[in-house]
Amino acid sequence: MKTRQIITLLLAAAMLCALVAACGGSSSPSGSGASPSDQPGVRDRYETTREILVGIWWMNDIRFTSDRKDYSLENATNQYNAQLQWDAITAVENLYNIKFNMVDMTFDGARESIFTSIAAGTPDVDIYCLDPQFLLTPIRNNYCLALEDFLPADHDIFNDMLVMNSMKLMGQDKTYVFAPTPLMDQNNNGGGMMGFNWTLLQERGVTENPQDLYDRGEWTWNNWIEMMRTITSPAENVWGWSGGHEQSFIRFLFSNNAYVASGPTQTLNSPATLEVLQLIYDLYNTWNLAKPWDNEVDYWDMQAWNKRDLGFFYFVPWLAQDTRPWGTSMSEQCPDEIRTVPFPIGPVAQSEGLKAYANVADSNMYMIPTGTKDPEVVLDVFYRYLHWWGDDTTLRDDVDWIKDLMYEFVDDRPGEDPLRGFDYLTEMLTMPGFEMWKMLQIRDEERDAGFGIGAILDGSNTPAQFAEQWQGIVQTYLDAVFK
Repeated sequence: MKTRQIITLLLAAAMLCALVAACGGSSSPSGSGASPSDQPGVRDRYETTREILVGIWWMNDIRFTSDRKDYSLENATNQYNAQLQWDAITAVENLYNIKFNMVDMTFDGARESIFTSIAAGTPDVDIYCLDPQFLLTPIRNNYCLALEDFLPADHDIFNDMLVMNSMKLMGQDKTYVFAPTPLMDQNNNGGGMMGFNWTLLQERGVTENPQDLYDRGEWTWNNWIEMMRTITSPAENVWGWSGGHEQSFIRFLFSNNAYVASGPTQTLNSPATLEVLQLIYDLYNTWNLAKPWDNEVDYWDMQAWNKRDLGFFYFVPWLAQDTRPWGTSMSEQCPDEIRTVPFPIGPVAQSEGLKAYANVADSNMYMIPTGTKDPEVVLDVFYRYLHWWGDDTTLRDDVDWIKDLMYEFVDDRPGEDPLRGFDYLTEMLTMPGFEMWKMLQIRDEERDAGFGIGAILDGSNTPAQFAEQWQGIVQTYLDAVFK
């Protein structure tokens, strides 16, 4: 099994070494700052209508495309913005005589398509939307095109980044991946917070709001643990913690100024990282404060906050979009006051006077596969599609959608801010942390858990055993990245 893990590791190496060398763009393809509709195309119209496809792995990425006009406009919460986006699609389709659509490839389907269709020289789509977990292999196998090979040096994407960010991954001389610029829409996934059921906490005897502790600089692991001791009752099926096991692991690391793989040398066996592993082990196996982990039922458990059996849980705004009605603080399943706060600070970070780092390079990225016809047209179409806001960056950076998801209450409470959690999220997004562990793509096949974290959750490994098992493999990965 270890041999297969190492092979997978080497194939995956160098990825989100997101030491991102940002080169960006101005507000138009020519760099003039004019709206896209004012700019000529990069080629004449096609005589025969061409369909340009973007392959995505997450259905919610499908918004305004040729085949979804009625759906998108009908379901848009902001009709003005929706119309602008549809107008941008119509304009670029007329400019080139193309149809612009997206294909839901699913997570596994997108990965399979990369290794089959691109390798065969006939990519299934013109642009791939990729999870960071499988970006490296296409780059290392020449499955994607370098932007410098078909774009001029003064293109928007290489300068101001008003529309798209271009990123050079570590060890690469050219740029192969890019992503839309809109700030909060792209980064809310990275700003993972600790959610808590304030109604449940108060009912079970907690008197101090964790947000107040955070504001005073007293939101520590110890204070958090004591709150969980107060509310946890296995007999009543009420637990202190659960949810987002892999995602929360990296936040616990940052909360203690700890890392597994953030540079040339692995630090899985460092005191700060072992302390994080010990915390997670004790939560699930020693203190019994965390909801028992069942991989068959809740490996991800990303909707744990809806079940009213948890005091604290992993939370990012998009988790609420299917269950929390717009502009309210209550989900249909859990009519309680749900609040958020940054992860509590660990002993090492506390002793060093540091705050927790919460933002992770975890957003989707895009690439144009080798074999794509007229890649400069494909990029220009996608660019104009994203540049629906013209010269008004306030439309680009609209955060009302996320704010609506993060209202903590809707009644009038003098002196209280219903968007307190949103303010914390904004703060966390200004304090990024860099950690590559998720990119290893090593699987614990017995538990189907990335990086074997399930062995800590179910108590099969002690922290020392876990570190001993994985540190050599992590170092092999890093050696491939930083060679």
